[in-house]
Amino acid sequence: MSKIEDSNSVSLLRMADVVKKTGLSRSTVGRLIAKGQFPSPIKISGLMTRWLSRDVDTWIFDLAEASSAIRWKRGATIEKQSIS
Repeated sequence: MSKIEDSNSVSLLRMADVVKKTGLSRSTVGRLIAKGQFPSPIKISGLMTRWLSRDVDTWIFDLAEASSAIRWKRGATIEKQSIS
């Protein structure tokens, strides 16, 4: 898929949109960005920054995937202990 085709499904998100989409507070978003644990916004002009929706969506899916892997691993460990 070309970048032009791919860009049709991407939008720019404001901080309020990011907060609503992730459920995080503004300060938590800032803290995670500073730690390199959340996508950085892109500078549009002057003081205006926006996030690519694709970047935020990827972060959410990666977080969910990691959480599922931990729950599955923890569940497998508990199951093994109860069988023994």
